[in-house]
Amino acid sequence: MPHLAAAVALRTGVEDPMLDFLRIQQPSATFHAFQRTLIDDMARALDL
Repeated sequence: MPHLAAAVALRTGVEDPMLDFLRIQQPSATFHAFQRTLIDDMARALDL
């Protein structure tokens, strides 16, 4: 397992060609706030 940890920490000068596309696909702050509100409402309804 130490070898895997070392490999993960390795950085290269190569950038993922899909990176820009994947960043665009990430939810916005508005969506995160909406989702957080829903989760908080469900937790309250379940007395959590």
